[in-house]
Amino acid sequence: MPKFLVEHIDSNRAVIKGQDARHICRVLRLDTGDFLDITNGKGDSFKASILSLSPSQVDLRLHEKHLKNFESPIRITLAVGMLKDKKMEELLRQSIELGIFKWQPVYCERSVPVHDEKRIISRLARWETIAREALKQCQRSRLPQVCVPVPLDELFQNSSRYDLKLAFWESQETGEVDSSAQKTPGVERILILIGPEGGFSSNEITTARDHGFEIQTLGPRILRAQTAAISACTLIQNRYGDL
Repeated sequence: MPKFLVEHIDSNRAVIKGQDARHICRVLRLDTGDFLDITNGKGDSFKASILSLSPSQVDLRLHEKHLKNFESPIRITLAVGMLKDKKMEELLRQSIELGIFKWQPVYCERSVPVHDEKRIISRLARWETIAREALKQCQRSRLPQVCVPVPLDELFQNSSRYDLKLAFWESQETGEVDSSAQKTPGVERILILIGPEGGFSSNEITTARDHGFEIQTLGPRILRAQTAAISACTLIQNRYGDL
């Protein structure tokens, strides 16, 4: 059953407008009385029926609330060094499929895209669109938070709220996620830090350690940044979450 994000739900009614309404009407060719799933993006999902529809607006009646939970029991923040546009977009999509709670791009010493305020506004809008599309595709009920890129130092300064902080570094020779799981059972809020295409500098790793990050390895081979991020999310979901 197709799923749609409806951020404003009033009692037992909801309205879908814009591109989603056109998709329902002209692509899916649904009709009055047909059912679909909707979510408010805050963790709640409902079965809804179509009361009326046009390419510009679909009016819905809500029925039962879905009890099945598609959200991970842990809250992963994925902080990744800024990558080029397409790589960043694909990584965002895949990480949402893997159940991240928050997406936090960071500027590192070796980040290729430099800070550009005008470009960031357009990229942020694009990321938010991708997040909505990914939520619908993988049937999630909570829309991950997509954040404005910040300097790595700012991330460090605001990292005390996490139960577990892991930085993955290609030059780290020891340290495995399994050992962290044994030392830190029952965690909920986890921060995963992945470097940009050029990797972290030694100074950045030293600062990460000073702020309580465990420095981890993903094995003997050098991984691309997006491969490392997906591998790390998968490992953490397997150890602590629902994979």
